[in-house]
Amino acid sequence: MAITLVTRPMRAVGNLNGGANGTLLLEISTDMNPGRNKKFNEGHQEYTEEGVHELNSGAVVKFFDVDRTGFQLSAHTAPLSVLAQEGALLTETAVLTLENKDSSWNIIPDDTWGMLGFNPTGPTFDFVFYGNGLAASTGYSLIYYADPWPGDNPGALIGTGTSDGDGNITMSGSKDFGYNLPHDDDENTAGAKIWLIPSSVYNSGTNSVTAWPPTYDWLFEHHLISYSDTNIP
Repeated sequence: MAITLVTRPMRAVGNLNGGANGTLLLEISTDMNPGRNKKFNEGHQEYTEEGVHELNSGAVVKFFDVDRTGFQLSAHTAPLSVLAQEGALLTETAVLTLENKDSSWNIIPDDTWGMLGFNPTGPTFDFVFYGNGLAASTGYSLIYYADPWPGDNPGALIGTGTSDGDGNITMSGSKDFGYNLPHDDDENTAGAKIWLIPSSVYNSGTNSVTAWPPTYDWLFEHHLISYSDTNIP
């Protein structure tokens, strides 16, 4: 089935033939809710707390079934999650989901996960991170794990933080790697691994993971990432 994707206002953005894939990039910004109060004649920022917020509904894609009915149809995604963090502004953002995995590297379907936003190109690796369902009041390290074991080829500590009493964690910052991801010495030439692990099992002096096997609160990248350091000649 061939479909034509449209936006609102109605504008065709391209055709997809049967079996083909397409990607729509969405820019999302927070809004003022329509609330009013007695002191100020204006609404309030939609997101007033840091963390991951779930929108009421997901994206709706409308398309025309040009081969069969000629009708306009629609498809709905699952609800969207938005990561809100005060003072975090990335001009160009890629998003990576981190998940805990079993011994066969399959994602464990539970409420322990993380979300990393980062700039894929720039003089520094600017990032924001949110983790959910971790151990409470525990120190964690966000790391670049460069194979082989123990991840110090060269590997790097990206950021650290401590989870709250509910097992949630937020962190943000900038990392000056001084090289692209993956590094030339990394055996993963297709991309870089990003992990969140307890700080107690990471040696930041040698960029080495010091324990195995992982516990439930270790988070691993959903897919490999790339980063280009624009300070490199």
